[in-house]
Amino acid sequence: MAIRKSMEECICVEGNRYEWLQKVNNALSVAGFTNVVCESSLFQVKGNYKKVTIWGEILIILVPFGNDNNKTELNIRSTAHVDNIYALFKSPNKTIIEKFKSAIDFSKLNNLLTETEEIMEKSFTDCKMKNILLICPHCKNPNTKKLLECEWCGNKIC
Repeated sequence: MAIRKSMEECICVEGNRYEWLQKVNNALSVAGFTNVVCESSLFQVKGNYKKVTIWGEILIILVPFGNDNNKTELNIRSTAHVDNIYALFKSPNKTIIEKFKSAIDFSKLNNLLTETEEIMEKSFTDCKMKNILLICPHCKNPNTKKLLECEWCGNKIC
C-alpha cells in the first residue's frame, strides 16, 4: 500500500466562480492531467496526474472571496505518493501544484494577492488592538470567529 501525503495552497483571483471553473477545467486538461472531472454544482474540479516518477491527484475548490462576487479563492489540494526514491529529491505535491499553476498565468494576479495579504494583516492587527486572542490558551484551537469565548472548549479567552 502506498504512502500518500497532501499539500494545500490558496490563491485569491479576480473574477467570479463560474469564469474560474471553466479556466481551471481547461488548465488541468492542458497541463496533462487525466480523468478531469468538473463538479459545477459543488464548484470543484478534480484530476489525476500519473507520470513515471509522480503519481497523484489534485482537487481545486472555488470559494467566493470578499463581499462582492468578483473575487474567487482557489483552494488547491494535491495528494501524491511519497514512497518512491524520486520523492526524496523533489516534493511530488509541489510538482503537481506547480504544473497546474503553470497552465494558468498567475503573474498578472500579483496585485490581488498582495491586496489579500494586506486585508489579512489588517484583520490581525485589529484583533491585537482589541486584545482578542487568535488562539485559545486552554485548548490551543484557533479563534476563527474572534469571540471572547472559545468555540471549541467553551472557556473564556482573555
